[in-house]
This record gives sequence, C-alpha cells and structure tokens, in this order.
Amino acid sequence: GFAGIAKDITREQHRLVELEQASHFFRYFAEKIPAVFWARDDTCNQQLYLSPGYEKVWGRKRETLYENPNSWLDTLHPDDRHIASNNRRFETLLERGAQVQYEYRYRIIVPSGDVRWIKDTSFPIHDDNNQFIGFAGIAEDITKEVLYERELLEAKQRAEVANQAKSDFLAMISHE
Repeated sequence: GFAGIAKDITREQHRLVELEQASHFFRYFAEKIPAVFWARDDTCNQQLYLSPGYEKVWGRKRETLYENPNSWLDTLHPDDRHIASNNRRFETLLERGAQVQYEYRYRIIVPSGDVRWIKDTSFPIHDDNNQFIGFAGIAEDITKEVLYERELLEAKQRAEVANQAKSDFLAMISHE
C-alpha cells in the first residue's frame, strides 16, 4: 500500500540527489582536467557533449563543434586524416563488436600553426536495452610524451652508431 509507494518515492528522491551531486562533481572535474571528454550521437553527426578542455587542447571554441560536428576533421594533420575518421569508428565497431575500445594517435594543427599529438581513446555507448546510442571518448594532448620518446630513440640510435664506430675502429687497430 501507501508505505510501499512512499518508500519508492523516497528512494527515487535519493537517486535524484545522488545524480545531481554526481553531475556537479563531473562538471567541476571536466572543467579542471586538461583532457577532452566528448560524446557523439549514433550517427556521429551530432556533438552531444564536449568538455572545456577542447578549447585548451585544440585552441578553438567548443561552439564550432556543436555547430559543425565534423569541423574537427579539418584540424587533422593531412598525413593523419586516414587514421581518425567517423567512418573508421563505425568500421571498427562492425569488425570488433560492442565491447571494442579504440585508441587512435594522430596530429592536429592548432590555430597558431603548431602541431600537437593527440591520443584519442573512445568506445561505443549502449543504453540499458543494449541499443547502440553513440560514441564517447577522451582525447589527450600527448605532444610532450611523443617528443620525449623521439629524443630517447634518437639518443639510442646515436649511441648505437657510436658503438659501431668504436667496434670498427678497434677491429681495424687489432688487425694492424
């Protein structure tokens, strides 16, 4: 009877309060983190959410993506346009299924002309009825890490060349 209904309403009110608190917490978190949280609809043609980090990483206003969701493709480095695309996400989803997690590394060109490396981790989103409703992801600026990896690789290659030269020199001396 009435007690059961009252209990259900109270439980529902608690859930709403929890959701509201979580929503506030998420908003503050999304504003502080330097990464970009994003969500797209099931066609990939509508930007459902884009965190403030987009403006820091891409150097562009979020409104540009809400107005023209595919404008991010224009920011891709020409050599990386084949790597990151909406079609690529759908192809991978069809090949690998609902549990797939994508990780793309690509370069973007920011308005200043600088190149930034992005690691974009994303996944398909399904509702409670297991219906595909879109994609969501986190895009991070990994430029510093990529440049550091390159420096390490170049240093390793220089050391190998120097080692080979030393070995060749010692082999030549020992034959004299």
